[in-house]
Amino acid sequence: MVAGVAALVAGKHGGALRPQQLKGILKRSADDLGDPGVDPMFSHGRVNAAAAVAH
Repeated sequence: MVAGVAALVAGKHGGALRPQQLKGILKRSADDLGDPGVDPMFSHGRVNAAAAVAH
């Protein structure tokens, strides 16, 4: 699922994003689950395709 969302984001930006930029967008747009912030159970949370593409 994350790979598909990453492809959507990369396509929106015409493939011009560096891998770290793409990773940052995915992390910032994820839905936070569990304890606030990064946690051992859910890491950065659930990928949110709409938020990632809107970024």
